[in-house]
Amino acid sequence: MNPYKKNIINMENVSKLDKLESIKSFQSTIRKLEKTLATMTQKGANTTLVWKRIKAHYISKFGIKNLITTPRTI
Repeated sequence: MNPYKKNIINMENVSKLDKLESIKSFQSTIRKLEKTLATMTQKGANTTLVWKRIKAHYISKFGIKNLITTPRTI
């Protein structure tokens, strides 16, 4: 048995309120990352990692939104 499997969260057991709070958290982090991106771009710094993080946060945010808005079918 995989020792990490016990730490996996079943999204069906996560409350809608927790999902909404997670979305707010992702939105806040995305805003901060976008400000960081603008600053780094002005300074001519490498922005590859920031872009990857922004994309990952958007994907996660929309994934959670999809869980809330799309009814589960079996």
